[in-house]
Amino acid sequence: MATIAGPVRHFDRPHRPLPLRAANGVGPLVQRLRPSLLSLDPAELEETARQGTGLDDLGGVAHRPGLQALAASLQSEARLTPAGRYFARGQMLNSLVNRLRLEQTWAQTPAILHGALPAPIVIIGLPRTGTTLLQHLLAQDPAHRVLRNWEATSPAPPPRPGDDDDPRIAASERGMKLLDYLAPDARALHPVAPTLPTECVTLFSNSCASLELATINFIPSYLRFCLETDMAPHYDYFRRQLLTLQWHDPRERWLLKSPAHLFWVGELLDALPGARVVQTHRDPLDVLASFCSLSAVLCGIGSDHVDQQALGELWAPVWAEGLERTRAVRAARPDDRFVDVDYPDLIGDPLGTVRRIYAGFDLELTSVAEAGMQRYLDEHPQHGAGVHRYTLEQFGLDRATEAARFAHLAARTDARRRPPRRDPIGVRRTRSARSDARITPRRPTDRPRRSTGTARASTSDRLGWARPEVPKRGRAVTQTANFTTMRDRDRSVRPRTETAKSRRTWLSSRSLSAIWPPAPTVHALDMHSH
Repeated sequence: MATIAGPVRHFDRPHRPLPLRAANGVGPLVQRLRPSLLSLDPAELEETARQGTGLDDLGGVAHRPGLQALAASLQSEARLTPAGRYFARGQMLNSLVNRLRLEQTWAQTPAILHGALPAPIVIIGLPRTGTTLLQHLLAQDPAHRVLRNWEATSPAPPPRPGDDDDPRIAASERGMKLLDYLAPDARALHPVAPTLPTECVTLFSNSCASLELATINFIPSYLRFCLETDMAPHYDYFRRQLLTLQWHDPRERWLLKSPAHLFWVGELLDALPGARVVQTHRDPLDVLASFCSLSAVLCGIGSDHVDQQALGELWAPVWAEGLERTRAVRAARPDDRFVDVDYPDLIGDPLGTVRRIYAGFDLELTSVAEAGMQRYLDEHPQHGAGVHRYTLEQFGLDRATEAARFAHLAARTDARRRPPRRDPIGVRRTRSARSDARITPRRPTDRPRRSTGTARASTSDRLGWARPEVPKRGRAVTQTANFTTMRDRDRSVRPRTETAKSRRTWLSSRSLSAIWPPAPTVHALDMHSH
């Protein structure tokens, strides 16, 4: 059996170091003395972003419905602590500042938007299906342009290759150190670093339609907004951000990744003509609890009330919806745009899997790229940052119920369990479902039948969500949740005993800004097992 290099963790309650508890303790005083510091009002946020940058053009008002839905959901559903409101405000301000700087960049260099976007490789799949491992492997190919963490959080002005002194890198590093301090368990679930490849879902925050925000806060109404809105304009804005990022650093092709694309594969393919999609597959029952565990850890940064069962009830049908949408799109699109990867194949033979992907897309895998991938595997053992324990029952999910929910969606994941296998370095793997289908694109005879033309039910109807009336408050439109599957539980949270290190951190704080530093950047939609 393999030795786990890092600690074993299990989510119990939100981590509360002393400085965070102190910040929450003075929150009511801050609310009275400087209410703007915790304000989530969309109009006030826009004005603050304009004043802070000296810029005025936000690129129209297309972002406002999402911004208003997010603000309303955060205030009515997320049950944020004062520090949680501060962090949420910081993330919303960052998105607005990015919009201002992007518009400035495009006005100064209009040729950026007239450039050509090379046909990318896009990795999609449920969280915990190996998308991050596969992304990091393919990123070793010098032909691939990847989206790095610091670029995702601040895409404008266009980054220049080799500029290691860009202040945005240091800012990203500070944010990640803060995230490690506030949620140490997150490191075992998802690796982050300023220069590592990250998920492109972060760029959708700049148009205020990102599932990432719904993962780090319990905001069902905003999640519903994202799933029901027309995402075509948001994917066009996404394309323009990619053109900006590649301006000084073009490559042969982009390498992108996010499980969120499962919900909008059609919009993705329309916005990025020629895109080739790799879809990873794994038994959804091995996926759900892992994703909910990470969401619980991240929601615990800004809220004392993390209802694990409510998280399970929210996300299980949502991810089923994502698979259903992808299946429908693939039934109507050419099969040569897709390659399927089964999780056991990726874990058992990573390089063999990569070779089959390149062959499936008729791409050259150079010896330099393959050597880099092997070096990455040698330097990054599985569970090097520790493991996180979780169960379906922990999130109120019944195994039989979820198996029935996903049975018709996980066509490549049959019900038979394979015996444990060993990878090339002798690590014994846990039992996992897999398909007998190969990684090559599906044959036309394997294609799911096309829709008969029957009108599909709405997203809310399929997910069992009630449709509340949308009240208006001034210029901001708010959405209140009325989900038939949601429960409202108020569990008491006992703060952990602070360590000597956390006491020193508190004593060294000299101002409110030291207690409440800039909001950490979180990438939450994927976890990998390598």
